[in-house]
Amino acid sequence: MNENKKLPTLEELKGKYQPEELKYLTDEDILKIFEGVETVWDYNPTQIELGGLTLDRYRNKVEYFKRKGNYSDLFFADMFGLFFIRGEVGKAEKYFNLIEDNETKEDANIRRLPFDLVR
Repeated sequence: MNENKKLPTLEELKGKYQPEELKYLTDEDILKIFEGVETVWDYNPTQIELGGLTLDRYRNKVEYFKRKGNYSDLFFADMFGLFFIRGEVGKAEKYFNLIEDNETKEDANIRRLPFDLVR
């Protein structure tokens, strides 16, 4: 990595970096790009929780960061799902309200249906 290269902020990443561009970066570079970004991985999700969030295909935080789409909304949707699964509805709603993209918000809202049926 070029030491003088300024790595982008999360806002700069929005709609810019997709898996195609990220796959050529080192794990260290990717972690620097996303430094300080809160994700489900910061809350030690269990394998069962990751499966419920369909994140079990990601082995670690770096693989998770390489995912496609509007990063902040996807991160918020996953945080919503994690806390909803855990029954922490207040925290779940906090992240749900941060989702800006209507389609992502609708998808996140659909995630709660099976849990609403059993509550």
